Amino acid sequence: MRFFLQRKFAEAESEYRQVVQIEEKVLGAEHPNTVTSRTNLALTLASRGAYAEAEKEYREVYIGGRKITWDRAPGHVCEVYFSLAVSLARQGKK
Repeated sequence: MRFFLQRKFAEAESEYRQVVQIEEKVLGAEHPNTVTSRTNLALTLASRGAYAEAEKEYREVYIGGRKITWDRAPGHVCEVYFSLAVSLARQGKK
Protein backbone atom coordinates (compact mmCIF):
# COMPACT_ATOMS: atom_id res chain seq x y z
CA MET A 1 0.00 0.00 0.00
CA ARG A 2 2.83 2.40 0.76
CA PHE A 3 4.09 2.21 -2.84
CA PHE A 4 0.61 2.87 -4.19
CA LEU A 5 0.20 5.94 -1.99
CA GLN A 6 3.61 7.15 -3.17
CA ARG A 7 2.41 6.61 -6.77
CA LYS A 8 5.17 4.03 -7.34
CA PHE A 9 2.86 1.76 -9.29
CA ALA A 10 5.46 -0.69 -10.61
CA GLU A 11 6.66 -1.40 -7.08
CA ALA A 12 3.08 -1.59 -5.80
CA GLU A 13 2.15 -4.04 -8.54
CA SER A 14 5.06 -6.30 -7.64
CA GLU A 15 4.15 -6.17 -3.96
CA TYR A 16 0.46 -6.91 -4.57
CA ARG A 17 1.29 -9.81 -6.89
CA GLN A 18 3.42 -11.36 -4.14
CA VAL A 19 0.69 -10.83 -1.55
CA VAL A 20 -1.97 -12.35 -3.80
CA GLN A 21 0.20 -15.37 -4.52
CA ILE A 22 0.78 -16.00 -0.81
CA GLU A 23 -2.84 -15.39 0.17
CA GLU A 24 -4.18 -17.68 -2.55
CA LYS A 25 -1.88 -20.44 -1.33
CA VAL A 26 -2.52 -19.94 2.40
CA LEU A 27 -6.09 -18.60 2.55
CA GLY A 28 -7.58 -19.61 -0.77
CA ALA A 29 -8.72 -17.61 -3.78
CA GLU A 30 -12.14 -16.78 -2.37
CA HIS A 31 -11.01 -15.59 1.05
CA PRO A 32 -12.03 -11.94 1.67
CA ASN A 33 -8.39 -10.87 2.22
CA THR A 34 -7.36 -12.42 -1.09
CA VAL A 35 -10.25 -10.74 -2.89
CA THR A 36 -9.26 -7.39 -1.39
CA SER A 37 -5.62 -7.84 -2.41
CA ARG A 38 -6.64 -8.73 -5.96
CA THR A 39 -8.83 -5.63 -6.04
CA ASN A 40 -5.82 -3.56 -4.95
CA LEU A 41 -3.73 -5.18 -7.67
CA ALA A 42 -6.35 -4.34 -10.28
CA LEU A 43 -6.53 -0.74 -9.04
CA THR A 44 -2.75 -0.48 -9.27
CA LEU A 45 -2.76 -1.84 -12.82
CA ALA A 46 -5.43 0.66 -13.84
CA SER A 47 -3.54 3.49 -12.15
CA ARG A 48 -0.49 2.83 -14.28
CA GLY A 49 -2.62 2.62 -17.44
CA ALA A 50 -2.58 -1.17 -17.88
CA TYR A 51 -6.33 -1.26 -18.44
CA ALA A 52 -6.48 -4.63 -20.20
CA GLU A 53 -4.66 -6.31 -17.30
CA ALA A 54 -6.82 -4.42 -14.82
CA GLU A 55 -9.93 -5.56 -16.68
CA LYS A 56 -8.84 -9.20 -16.37
CA GLU A 57 -8.23 -8.83 -12.62
CA TYR A 58 -11.48 -6.94 -12.03
CA ARG A 59 -13.44 -9.61 -13.90
CA GLU A 60 -11.88 -12.40 -11.85
CA VAL A 61 -12.41 -10.49 -8.61
CA TYR A 62 -16.01 -9.70 -9.54
CA ILE A 63 -16.84 -13.30 -10.42
CA GLY A 64 -14.97 -14.87 -7.50
CA GLY A 65 -15.72 -12.15 -5.00
CA ARG A 66 -19.45 -12.17 -5.66
CA LYS A 67 -19.71 -15.59 -4.07
CA ILE A 68 -18.37 -14.42 -0.74
CA THR A 69 -19.00 -10.70 -0.46
CA TRP A 70 -22.57 -10.05 -1.56
CA ASP A 71 -23.90 -10.89 1.88
CA ARG A 72 -21.09 -9.27 3.87
CA ALA A 73 -19.99 -6.35 1.73
CA PRO A 74 -22.25 -5.60 -1.23
CA GLY A 75 -20.59 -2.20 -1.57
CA HIS A 76 -17.26 -3.87 -2.37
CA VAL A 77 -18.85 -5.82 -5.22
CA CYS A 78 -20.37 -2.60 -6.58
CA GLU A 79 -17.00 -0.82 -6.38
CA VAL A 80 -15.33 -3.63 -8.31
CA TYR A 81 -18.07 -3.58 -10.94
CA PHE A 82 -17.72 0.19 -11.29
CA SER A 83 -13.93 -0.09 -11.59
CA LEU A 84 -14.36 -2.75 -14.27
CA ALA A 85 -16.63 -0.38 -16.17
CA VAL A 86 -14.03 2.40 -15.94
CA SER A 87 -11.30 0.07 -17.24
CA LEU A 88 -13.51 -0.93 -20.15
CA ALA A 89 -14.31 2.71 -20.94
CA ARG A 90 -10.60 3.62 -20.88
CA GLN A 91 -10.05 0.92 -23.50
CA GLY A 92 -12.95 2.18 -25.62
CA LYS A 93 -15.01 -0.94 -24.89
CA LYS A 94 -18.68 -1.05 -23.99
